[in-house]
Amino acid sequence: MVEKRLRLRTEKAKNRPSKKRAERESDVFDLESALEQMIGDFGKVNPVLGGYEIDILNPSGFPWPDVLRLLVVETQLDVWISKKDGGLTIVAEQPT
Repeated sequence: MVEKRLRLRTEKAKNRPSKKRAERESDVFDLESALEQMIGDFGKVNPVLGGYEIDILNPSGFPWPDVLRLLVVETQLDVWISKKDGGLTIVAEQPT
């Protein structure tokens, strides 16, 4: 009887995610969502080959310092700003 209870407890423990694993999964940072929330209607975020291309729709209202800090300092991506189709575009990619 005791052996059966121990086996059931062990099986339940195997199926239950550990506290550390649950904490890691909740700490996963969704960069695309963070950028979209930060930029709002001032730009458009497009995922491109493991990075992001951000089309600037309104340069005067765009949150430049916040976006560049997030991309360069916090996520350590390589960032380029260029003209594209008459507007500005930010390209952010993993460092090579």
